[in-house]
Amino acid sequence: MKYLKTLSFRTKVFVGLLLVSLVGYGVYSYTWPIYVQWQEDHEVLVVKTEVERIETFGSQNRYVYYKTRDSVTPDVLSNHYVMKTAKLVGRESNQPVELSFDVYDLNHLDNPPKTIDVVKLVQSYDESYKLDFQARRGYTDGGKDYIVLSLVNKENKEDKKEVALDVASEQIVPALPTDKAESKRTPFSFDYTNLDKIATEYGFIPTYDLAYSNDSKVREDADINFIVDYPEYYKAMEGAANIVVRKGAYSDPEAIFQDMRHWFAPVGQDKLDVVGIDPKTKEETPLNSYQEYQEWYEKHIK
Repeated sequence: MKYLKTLSFRTKVFVGLLLVSLVGYGVYSYTWPIYVQWQEDHEVLVVKTEVERIETFGSQNRYVYYKTRDSVTPDVLSNHYVMKTAKLVGRESNQPVELSFDVYDLNHLDNPPKTIDVVKLVQSYDESYKLDFQARRGYTDGGKDYIVLSLVNKENKEDKKEVALDVASEQIVPALPTDKAESKRTPFSFDYTNLDKIATEYGFIPTYDLAYSNDSKVREDADINFIVDYPEYYKAMEGAANIVVRKGAYSDPEAIFQDMRHWFAPVGQDKLDVVGIDPKTKEETPLNSYQEYQEWYEKHIK
């Protein structure tokens, strides 16, 4: 009888502890996801990068060499270089609660950048809207530089619109459609030519910008004009460094073609003798201008 009483007490203790554990687990199971979600919803992310170097060079200073600490892409416009700093709250959020632009004047790089409080400007423009995204794109129109902002109505998330911020005057205006504001041409890309082949052999990636990748197949000699003319750029290009063409009137395809001919010609030769290489017949055609390249490309590639 005593044994049974003892067993009964132990059983009661065990059952009691089990119930407490189950209740505790239930509370944990319920509250932990809420806590995790709260953390995610309130997590603060600051997107920012530091500029190490910005320089203009080449014919009419049409090119911009830049190097940043991180691989955050700036907006290089006609007369301005724009870096963004955004503060977002919530792990899945793309809507910044703070957004500022550091705007460098490409014609006066000795001057410090000016900072634009974008959120404040948007509220002054239309307080019924807020930023829906950090920034969409940049373009140059009529000699003025713009950054496109995506806005969403505070009361109706389906009501969205795009506006453009004039980075010089800090005025917000309706944005031009993408097809009218952006060129589909890749400035440094001259596919199916020996110019493109030589650039790639030296580790360059010629597309919208002129980037660099140092893999095992890169040529180690320095027998091209670019490396001799711009040795500091070449040595520093591996990583978060790029060369881009300024927008607007600076983005002249003929001038870029001729500059590329010089950059990737052998040292001692002013310009490379560019040839188009038909991918099917391997026939080579001399190309002395961008117009000739366009006509050849239309005939042999498209």
